[in-house]
Amino acid sequence: MNKEASLVTSCAIATHDEEARENCRSVLVNNWINWERFLYYAVHHRVAPIVYRSLEELGLLKRLELQVLNTLKTIYLINQSRNNRLVSEVLAVLAELRDSGNTPLLVKGPALEIMAYKDIGLRTYEDIDLLVRREDAKITDEVLRSKGFVQGEYDPNTKSVKEASRKEVLSRSLNTHETSEYIKLLDDMLVRTVVVDVNFEVFWKGTKTYQKQNRIDTAVLFENSVDIPAGRSGTIRTLTPEFQVIQLSAHLFSEALLFFFHKNWYRDKHDLQLIKFLDVYMVCKTLDVDWEKLYGLCVDYDVLRPVFYTLHYVNELFPGSVPRSFIERGDGEMDEWLDAYMDKDGNVYQWDTKFDDRMFSMDKKIEEISSKFPSLSYASM
Repeated sequence: MNKEASLVTSCAIATHDEEARENCRSVLVNNWINWERFLYYAVHHRVAPIVYRSLEELGLLKRLELQVLNTLKTIYLINQSRNNRLVSEVLAVLAELRDSGNTPLLVKGPALEIMAYKDIGLRTYEDIDLLVRREDAKITDEVLRSKGFVQGEYDPNTKSVKEASRKEVLSRSLNTHETSEYIKLLDDMLVRTVVVDVNFEVFWKGTKTYQKQNRIDTAVLFENSVDIPAGRSGTIRTLTPEFQVIQLSAHLFSEALLFFFHKNWYRDKHDLQLIKFLDVYMVCKTLDVDWEKLYGLCVDYDVLRPVFYTLHYVNELFPGSVPRSFIERGDGEMDEWLDAYMDKDGNVYQWDTKFDDRMFSMDKKIEEISSKFPSLSYASM
């Protein structure tokens, strides 16, 4: 791992790890930093706000090149303002849904920010994800519409929403794991829209190309949910720590192995991003994970593979964050999957590019895929 990658990775956990704090100081004081590379890593891996806050708390901002500092500060302040507005909007929706007797689960970005990061502004996210029982879809729709949301697609050119037809709405709800997006327009330069994804499942749905994708019934997730205080008077309901680890791991595992399914992979290279591993780290570090219970759930729901894959690399990026006794239970069983990926036909391949380079030397993994699959190109993805 190069020094810029080491610095960004250490900054990501500096508020929770003394060794990481010392590494931040050592790297900045004793090395010339390639600021272009450092800034790209922070932005690409979606940890720029966290990097800024960590360096601010460590009193190291003066070590940054001035324009890099200004850029990180701007990103942090904009994200903080944006998240405050988004959380305010979602808490209002959740409060009304709760009053109606329907309490959906808040999952992914905003739930993690409230539950694990405990600081509005650190975690970046594009939309709000709700997990809803299918039988509660109607009341959820009524509440969202009463709050000014419509289903459709946002057009950034016209700054308007093209509403989905009734046929499109029904087709999406009946044939997929989610509804058409709910979008609310705001008169706010920083937050043009609030987007709510209403999901009936949060695990990969499974396709004809990979039938072994992991799934857990939504009813089980509701049975394993907890209420968390949010703000001065708000409350969210989300997954327990053990199911947070499982859900985050399954999502990370599917994106890491099945990036061929993403048409913008060549452009975005989002199969591996530090924020996904950091989310799991934060759950493990700040919440009371019952490791024996987690292992039992992994066995019961046949999710050992994604969980051990994810925790192996969480522990590699952030040493000591996962109990060694837990990691050892997966030793030997994961060897063939740690460097695996799959194409659209379900064929399994092994990376020649090592994990650190897949994380921080993007050109190398692009070159490998281009050489192995010459029919693919930036334009074809």
